[in-house]
Amino acid sequence: MRYGPAKPLAAAVCVVGLLSTAHQSRIESQQPTNLTLENFDIRSHQPSGGSLASASAAFSAEKQALQAHLETVAVAKAGLSLRVTNLRVKFSPLTGCPELVGVSPGSSSSLARHSLKTHEETVREFLTANAALYGLEPAEVGAFKTKGVGTTRDGSLSWALLDQEINGIPVFRGELRAAFSANGDLVQTVGELACFSDGADLPLIPGLRNTEAVVKAATAIGVDASAAGVKETPGGLSLQTPSITVRGRH
Repeated sequence: MRYGPAKPLAAAVCVVGLLSTAHQSRIESQQPTNLTLENFDIRSHQPSGGSLASASAAFSAEKQALQAHLETVAVAKAGLSLRVTNLRVKFSPLTGCPELVGVSPGSSSSLARHSLKTHEETVREFLTANAALYGLEPAEVGAFKTKGVGTTRDGSLSWALLDQEINGIPVFRGELRAAFSANGDLVQTVGELACFSDGADLPLIPGLRNTEAVVKAATAIGVDASAAGVKETPGGLSLQTPSITVRGRH
């Protein structure tokens, strides 16, 4: 089974009717639970509906699939540790996948040595070669969008930012930050990506209309709003009240 993302339409809210990933801590719960539309996160959401028996069967199948995926991640980590000395990997308690991959501070080793390639090319090449460690498929890395690159004023540190997208939809909080040393070595990546989520079996039709999503975004932060107050703007949709402005893109 594969799990995919929801489309964020407003600040602090990500709401669509898509299935999403289970995570390691969920394995320990007795039964899957439902989440409200507010504060939707692909990493922790579970599908609702169906009988108790079907829900239990689906949960059992998801548990087995997740365990198999996590074993693949562990094998990939062991393989990388043979090639990179002083490897440091921190796993997310939410997804079971790495949220930090790097080398120990002060170490002379690196994830990838500097070359004539750009920082963006270097981190993409590393992610593609080690996709299994991140719970990804190589093709998924190609769908990441470059958000930006930069260097500190003293040149001691550079970085590249990539945003995860699945089916052309940005993943909520799906940013990966890659850090480079002064001489251009890739030394660390940080980010809580949605893993095991190629989205191949997911519908692309949102569960909410755009105006509904903006209203729910406002309601989630305690602002009384209605669809009638949502206005079309060149940058998307806008809901303005005396106390706050909520905007969402198409």
